[in-house]
Amino acid sequence: MKLLPALFALFLSLGAHSGELDDVFSKGVFGTIWGQSSKEVAAQFPSGKKETLYGSTRINVEDGRAVLGISRSSDSELIFVFDTNNRLSSAGVYFDGKNDFAKLMQKLDSLFGERSPAAGVQGASVIQWRDDQTKLSLTYTSGMFSSETILTIEHLGLQKNTKSKEELGF
Repeated sequence: MKLLPALFALFLSLGAHSGELDDVFSKGVFGTIWGQSSKEVAAQFPSGKKETLYGSTRINVEDGRAVLGISRSSDSELIFVFDTNNRLSSAGVYFDGKNDFAKLMQKLDSLFGERSPAAGVQGASVIQWRDDQTKLSLTYTSGMFSSETILTIEHLGLQKNTKSKEELGF
């Protein structure tokens, strides 16, 4: 009879705990904080190159630090991406080719467990892990002369646009 309340308490505690991805990435990455402006991130990475395409700002930084224990070349990039409200919403880490994709896949499976179904992307292999506030995507693309692996960390917890349809032009 005492077993039933214990099982019920265990069941409730499982649902209340955030996932591993949220635990690791909930605040930010590489010293940044999710939601920071591009100006704030650029101040942290003064050598970064800022560009705006299609209403979204990116900051590209050459940074060869090892990530997840995997060495990267000194000219490898970190890419910080901002939403249309100029808030840091995701970061990409570029690696070299196919071997790094396999190493990262094994490492991420070990750290974060079961993968999420990923949407198909033509010409690329994509694997994803997802929690309530965080999505990791591991992408491998190959071309005729080169290939690259990109690990993207996306924060899903930023408040969405609160403008009315009239303010949006509808």
